Amino acid sequence: MFKCAIIGCGNIGGGYDKKIPKEWSITHAGAYHICPETKLITAADKSIEALEKFGKKWRIDKLYKD
Repeated sequence: MFKCAIIGCGNIGGGYDKKIPKEWSITHAGAYHICPETKLITAADKSIEALEKFGKKWRIDKLYKD
């Protein structure tokens, strides 16, 4: 299993997926979620608002501002 991180929590990072996908995704976070060989474990973004929204949506608690 590969542990993955997202740097930049905007639209392409995970925002374009309106809900957590099951079969197909247009975001990096969604692709990690779908792939059985990967696990998204952390994210980073300069924007606290974007970071908190991302963490809540993708159920990630390890969030970093830098």
